[in-house]
Amino acid sequence: PVEVRARSTLIGGRRLRLSASRDMTAYKTAEEALRSSEERFRLITENMGDLVCQADPMGRYLYTSPSFQRILGYDGNALLGTSVFEQIHPDDRREIMERFRKGFQMGQARETEYRSRHANGQYLWLRSTANFVYDSEGNPLFAVIATRDVTARREAEAALLESETKFRTLSENSAAAVFITQDDLFVYANATFQRLSGYDKEDLTRLKFWEIAHPDLRQTIRDRGYARWRGENEPTRYEAVILTKDGKAKWVDVSATLIEYRGRPATLGTGIDITESKQAEQQIKAALEEKEVLLREVHHRVKNNLQAIIYLIDSE
Repeated sequence: PVEVRARSTLIGGRRLRLSASRDMTAYKTAEEALRSSEERFRLITENMGDLVCQADPMGRYLYTSPSFQRILGYDGNALLGTSVFEQIHPDDRREIMERFRKGFQMGQARETEYRSRHANGQYLWLRSTANFVYDSEGNPLFAVIATRDVTARREAEAALLESETKFRTLSENSAAAVFITQDDLFVYANATFQRLSGYDKEDLTRLKFWEIAHPDLRQTIRDRGYARWRGENEPTRYEAVILTKDGKAKWVDVSATLIEYRGRPATLGTGIDITESKQAEQQIKAALEEKEVLLREVHHRVKNNLQAIIYLIDSE
C-alpha cells in the first residue's frame, strides 16, 4: 500500500502532473492491528459477565460495556458524560470518591466493595478494581474500572452471619453442652460444655474429640465418629463417660449429627450431664441387691425354722 498525492502544473507551456508516493505498509499494518485489537476488545466487553467502563479524572463516564444494561438495568450510552458516583449508595459515596481521587494521585489499583443502585431502585453489592492511565508527561487521562456483581455472595455471608449469631445465642444460653468437631478437633464448645468438662476454649482446640472420653471408651467413640463421617449407620444417641480436666468421671447423654460448618463437613453434638441420675441408679441397684441378699437370708432362716417345727411335730 502506498499513499499518492498528485497535482497538475504548467511547465514550458505544457501541462504536467506532479505525483509523490509514500510507502504506507507500516501505517496500514498498525491500522489493521488497532482495528483487530478494538474488535477483540469489543467482543470481550460485549460478552463478559463483569462491568467495564472508562472514566475521566473527574469521574465522568467515557465508555460503558453492554453489560451495564444487563446487570444494572441502565443504557450504557445514556450514562456517557454523567458521574460514575451518582448510582453509589449515599453511605458509600464519599469513601469511593476519595479512593478514586487518591488512585489518580498515587497510580495504585485497589479493590473495593460498595452498593450501587439498580435502575429499579434496589441496591446491588459491587466489587471494583481501577487502573489509572496517564500521558507521556504523567498527566491523568482516564481510569479503566472493572466491576463484578457480588450481591449473592454478600447476601450469603449476611445469612450465614445471622444464622451463626442465632446459633450462638441459643447455644450459649442452652442448659445442654453443645460442641462442634471438625477434622477430629473441637472447633466450638459452649459455656455449658466448658463447665461440664473443666476445659476452656483454648484447651479444647488442642484436644481430639475422643481424648476427652474415659480411656476405656476412647477407641469406641473414635470409631463411631469416623463411621458416621463415612455415612455408615451409627447410633446418633448414646451414653458415654468423660474425664474432666481434673480427672473426675462424668456420665453424659450424647447426641451427634453430621452438619456443614463453614463450608466443610463437621459433627454437631449435644451432651446432658446424667452423672447424678447414674449415681442414683447405682445406689438403687446396690440397695436392691442388698435387699435381695436380706430376703435370701430371711428365706433361709424361715425355711430352717419351719423344718425345725416340722421335726418337733413329727417327734410327738
